[in-house]
Amino acid sequence: MKKIQKQIIFEVLVNLLFFVLFLSFFRYVLFQPGDDQIFIDLRQRFTLGNFLLTYYNTWSGRVINNFLIYIFARHPIVLWQLFMALILTFFGRTIYFYFLNLLDNKVRKKIALIILSYLGVFLFSSAVLIPSVFWFTGSLNYIVSTFFALLAFIPFFRLRQIDETKNLEYWPLFIIPVACTAFACEQVSIGLILITSGSLLLAKIRHHKIPTYLFFLYLLLITLTIVSMSAPGNWLRLQQETQMWFSEHGNMNLLEKITLAFGFALTTIVNQWYYLMGLIWATTAILVLSYSKKWFFRLLAFILFLYAVIAGLRFVTSLTIFAQSNIFHLSDSLFSFFYLLGPEQVSPTAILVYFFWSIGLLLLPITWLLIMRQKQSGLTLCFLYLVSFFLIMAVGFSPTLFASGGRTGFVPNMLLLFILIQLLWINKSSLILIAPTISLILFKMLTLLYRWNSNGFFVDYGLITMRNIFQH
Repeated sequence: MKKIQKQIIFEVLVNLLFFVLFLSFFRYVLFQPGDDQIFIDLRQRFTLGNFLLTYYNTWSGRVINNFLIYIFARHPIVLWQLFMALILTFFGRTIYFYFLNLLDNKVRKKIALIILSYLGVFLFSSAVLIPSVFWFTGSLNYIVSTFFALLAFIPFFRLRQIDETKNLEYWPLFIIPVACTAFACEQVSIGLILITSGSLLLAKIRHHKIPTYLFFLYLLLITLTIVSMSAPGNWLRLQQETQMWFSEHGNMNLLEKITLAFGFALTTIVNQWYYLMGLIWATTAILVLSYSKKWFFRLLAFILFLYAVIAGLRFVTSLTIFAQSNIFHLSDSLFSFFYLLGPEQVSPTAILVYFFWSIGLLLLPITWLLIMRQKQSGLTLCFLYLVSFFLIMAVGFSPTLFASGGRTGFVPNMLLLFILIQLLWINKSSLILIAPTISLILFKMLTLLYRWNSNGFFVDYGLITMRNIFQH
């Protein structure tokens, strides 16, 4: 009994500590010109019902996101700040839940996992983190939607354990997060459909008994997502945004769109996801060295370390002090992606850049399958990795790919964070990277506080650009 009481007290104190910490960050955030101000004005003109109906018919099927925007788009902003600090706290606790099976009796490992779970979002670059967490409109569309998805996936996650497939008495409660996810950001709902599909398929392959209620939740998710995506406003919005942001997009053929989407995905991953990708390359390299000392695996580990170092170089070049001094200008070509089918002739160097980074990205799932082919974790890592790439690639097919900004990388980055945590705990050798990872998190947090204290709060939307865009 005393042990349970101590656990409850510990949980309360931990969550209270992180809530206060997150609130100290959100206290810097202000409403921004543009979308934030537009929603504040619309709220004064419409009742809640009229607002939701009007937006469903003219702009978006994101009923849940629009509901929350209507509730919090008012002065003072403190109501939203309190809500988001609470969401980010529960967000971290939910991530922690997914990795409880990794824990043993060592206190240091438990503390490290708590830090990575609650503060792991600070491993996202500012271009991804700020517009999806610390921007009023973006936060209610991305991190809140992802939180609903994390809750909705819990019953499917139980399929990983054979003895956890019996019916849950409280399973109807999961209808709420499933419905909220379906009527939220489309990228989140599609991502959840893909991951739940993979979970059910894996359970079927492993001959696990799948409870009937999981099929019900799965079909409900798909059905409500279709209803949300079929909203008349989505199609009107697509037409308007195509004309506003990229009118040439409608004239491109399929090959041109695929090439553009692939280039967009690569430039996003290389230039905005360098924190997580660098750590994943480094962790995988350490796992390879611990797996075998043969020359092939030593060479593979060296190549993976090379990509980790180059990702670190991209991180260094992003720092203001180095960006302004132009010290690393010779490395610019390594991080620049030309549209390969544009009007100008593309140099061999530009093609090599595509090839170089494609190899680095492909090496990860290949390596996981090599060293973990007998384990379910290898397939799980590969699947999450492919889903993250698919989700950012899908954004590349949208006419708003150059206007949406880094927030579209939030969901893929969440999947990469799950991959990183899993990799860090797979082998004792990889635990050596926990300290550098936590150091990066602290560096990011201190950097944000310094910038906001010195220059005031501002949103880095993380807009992506590519050279040689085709013009019809």
